[in-house]
Amino acid sequence: MAHRFSRAAAALAVATLALALAACSDSGPAAESSSTSVAASEAASTTQTTTALNTTPSGTSATGNTTPATCTTIRYPSTGLTGTIVVNEGALSCAEAITVIDRYLTLPSSSTGGNARYAEFDGWSCASPTAASSQLQGIGTECSRGTDSIRVVTPGGSTQPHQVSLAYYARPNGNAYQFSVGNGFWRCTIYAEETRPLAGCSGTMPTNAPPVLNPLRTKMVSPNGVEVGDNSAGRFIASGDPKYFPQGADGGFSTGTDLPAGHALSVNQVTCTALSNGVRCENRSANHGFEVTETNYRLW
Repeated sequence: MAHRFSRAAAALAVATLALALAACSDSGPAAESSSTSVAASEAASTTQTTTALNTTPSGTSATGNTTPATCTTIRYPSTGLTGTIVVNEGALSCAEAITVIDRYLTLPSSSTGGNARYAEFDGWSCASPTAASSQLQGIGTECSRGTDSIRVVTPGGSTQPHQVSLAYYARPNGNAYQFSVGNGFWRCTIYAEETRPLAGCSGTMPTNAPPVLNPLRTKMVSPNGVEVGDNSAGRFIASGDPKYFPQGADGGFSTGTDLPAGHALSVNQVTCTALSNGVRCENRSANHGFEVTETNYRLW
């Protein structure tokens, strides 16, 4: 009698497990596919839209700042380009990342600016390079908010920035490496002192950047630079000369070699990355850094 009861209980357990698995399947990727398809159909009425090709997330759990989570594949009907939504940094789930990308790509053209379709909503800053630039950079769309970053990685692209050779960016006279981003909109330098890392960019800072003391420390002015050191968070600065402008062999200021979007320059523990709409520098060992665009910023 006990033996027959055990067999019945085992059968019941197997049946219950099968039902649970079926329920998970119905409410998991299938449900996410449905929501993505709805957003994609709405996007069909805009200039740049998405159509879900494979909406089965390969990393549905929230991710930290270490391993990017690959979520789903989309297509831009206006260009035919395909891309994969990736949680590049931060603690977002794939469902959240897909929602952000869908929201951005369904915005009317009146809510975006320039060829890069720059837009801000719900604290997010998003941009999409032109089709030619997208194929070159391997990034179809990039959105950031605080420490969270989402990318649509296109064929040939990578979830990590391409590291460039230091030789192309070495300062002719001095232990430093220099570059420009955005056709010279920001000009940056990384000083190569291993015991005292320092990196910064000079140029026009976002309009919402807080005022800082002028070089004489007599009044508050708009910043003309941003930097990160070895033991403090990134900060805005005001300097008499453009502190972080690249320098030529004669010591005069120069534009510097362009660092393409999606590429990174690493010197010791400091890495600076050119974004599609800005620049980010970080002291990896101290977990301090900055990120600036034409209209926004974050410091940590």
